[in-house]
Amino acid sequence: MLKKFFKYTFFFILFFIIISVGFYVYSSHQESVQKAAELKSYTKQEWAWENEYSKVQIRRVESMNKSVLRKVHLNENYVVYAYMNDDYTYSTLVAFQTKCKPGTIITTTEKFSNGEPKTLNCDSDGESLIYEVVWPAEPMITSWSENLNGYSVDETFYSWNFDKLKREVTLNKAK
Repeated sequence: MLKKFFKYTFFFILFFIIISVGFYVYSSHQESVQKAAELKSYTKQEWAWENEYSKVQIRRVESMNKSVLRKVHLNENYVVYAYMNDDYTYSTLVAFQTKCKPGTIITTTEKFSNGEPKTLNCDSDGESLIYEVVWPAEPMITSWSENLNGYSVDETFYSWNFDKLKREVTLNKAK
């Protein structure tokens, strides 16, 4: 009787281990597929991980002579980009992935503090609506949350490493 109990217990534990390992392998595979998809989403260029854990990507844009950071929000269908200007201010833009007429400018009901309306611009491919904001160098940008007539962006920048961008601006001034 005791022998039967140990035999069934052994098979139950073995079955549990096999199921657990299978689930782990499947989850790991799904995560790697999703990360690969994020690197290729909404772009024709090659991107690399700047911080894989926080899903922040980086790419050198030679025409601008600087690096650009981005984070893809697959479930919300938007991408946030950030780069540093020569005066150390931050330019951020969000690209809402939606079909639109190229070159169209949509004036939203939202306004800047000076009363000027906020606008969404359709890119030249007609693939996304773009909204851009320039932030002062100090204090450093920590979060960005806006709703532009149903197009919402919500990003925290705590895990974005802007040090490389600052170094590039500084080195470009030396040239």
